[in-house]
Amino acid sequence: MELFEGILVLMVAAVVLLQVSRRFSLPYPSLLALAGIGVAAIPFLPNIVLEPELALAVFVTPALFDAAYDTAPRDLKKHWVPLAILAVAAVIITTVAVGVVGHTMAGLGWAAAMTLGAIVSPPDASAVSAVLSRFPLPRRTLLILEGESLLNDATALLLFGTAQAVALHGASTPGKIIGPLLLAIPGGAILGYVLGKLYLMVAKWTAGSLSASIAEIAVTFGAWILGEKLHVSPILAVVVLAMTIAKGAPKQEPPRDRVHSTALWGSITFILGAIAFLLLGMQVLDAAKHLSGVSLKQAVIFGAAVTLTTVVTRIAWVFLYRVFADRLDKSGLPQPPVGVTFLTSWCGIRGILTIATASALPYEFPGRSMIVFAAFSVVLGTLVVQGFTIGPLVKLLKIEPDESLKEESNKAREELLEVGVNCLRERTDSAAKSVRRELEIALKEAARLDFSAQSSGMDTVRSMVVCTQRERLIALRDDGEIEEDVFQLLEEELDWAALAAAPSEDLALEEV
Repeated sequence: MELFEGILVLMVAAVVLLQVSRRFSLPYPSLLALAGIGVAAIPFLPNIVLEPELALAVFVTPALFDAAYDTAPRDLKKHWVPLAILAVAAVIITTVAVGVVGHTMAGLGWAAAMTLGAIVSPPDASAVSAVLSRFPLPRRTLLILEGESLLNDATALLLFGTAQAVALHGASTPGKIIGPLLLAIPGGAILGYVLGKLYLMVAKWTAGSLSASIAEIAVTFGAWILGEKLHVSPILAVVVLAMTIAKGAPKQEPPRDRVHSTALWGSITFILGAIAFLLLGMQVLDAAKHLSGVSLKQAVIFGAAVTLTTVVTRIAWVFLYRVFADRLDKSGLPQPPVGVTFLTSWCGIRGILTIATASALPYEFPGRSMIVFAAFSVVLGTLVVQGFTIGPLVKLLKIEPDESLKEESNKAREELLEVGVNCLRERTDSAAKSVRRELEIALKEAARLDFSAQSSGMDTVRSMVVCTQRERLIALRDDGEIEEDVFQLLEEELDWAALAAAPSEDLALEEV
């Protein structure tokens, strides 16, 4: 009951803070993390402590699934060079750099120091997506950053498992350790693919029912749990699962199921993300209380040094890649402007994976308290410093909004309208003629409008009609002329009509 009460308190706090974020255009992950420190200091509030394994499963799984569902494998293949540089090489370089700092400044053994490096090396998928979603950045940059955050976790956990095992069991067993860990990567991908195919088979039976949502949630969290049980990468299992479902679902999933699924996962990831960022801030004070063998001042200095190392290493590595990009990347795509490159290097926000892996260290692990405090420092430091400065940085660098999405969407929309018109040319009945005439008008409107988000004249008229109908429907209900069940049925019909007439930019809810 205490845990439930604590979660309710966090949800109320999140609502207030999210509106503050909305009012002042602040990145809500950063604001929530800062507020979490203050919430943790309130003495009468219940103490919320989650097991690291539970935190990973609950908070990381839906964020990974939601992000991976919107990422096409062909895009990852197209940009595999920068993705490998960020998701693999950058993680390794950061691990080594932080390991050197941990060994020289804190006196950690090399294995323990490398464990710290692996813990803080991967940027967080949910944190990066939440912060970047507010800005009209180039599509290529967003794709690379989101793709990086999907894949770097697997690299970091591989390094973490190796370094932790060596620190606990000695360097005499690296062969026994590395072999299974390397098999974990293809094993996770295979598990995700198999589960995705099985889900698509089951989805044919559950289509059109709410049980489809239960099945989707069950297979997503089940992929993570099975990955853990089978000692393969749960991260890759969830990522490949999402991509497999995303590729197969459009051919068999009814529209109503798809709309419901999108709304469901959007709500799940946002609610859990808000709670997670608050919890991150709340754990900072707890990490400070459990320091042993060092003063708080020493720990703060060390945490700041580790944070600075992670930030500077990423910046240096990204710009080093830029120097050799033309030789390494044979895709033929032009290099992004220097400002976009710097923004990419600045988007290294850490999050729940770093906290969970640090907290998962056994209590007998050498230098545990220092490692945990440093990990929390990196998460808080990057969330606050980088999170709050990305917005001003976008304005300062004068990064131009990418209009290619609107242009490509409008072109594809025109093609779809042409297909619709052509499929009705052979029909002579009055219904087909009416629909064809409407499609032809919409096609002319689409060709005339600059961007797809703008409403056509017909849509504007439809919206006005729906508003008038809604006012009358409410009056009928309030005057007792219709029963509540009739009101709800007709209200839903009007809602769908209103959404059909709305411009595309108005269809998605604002996050805050």
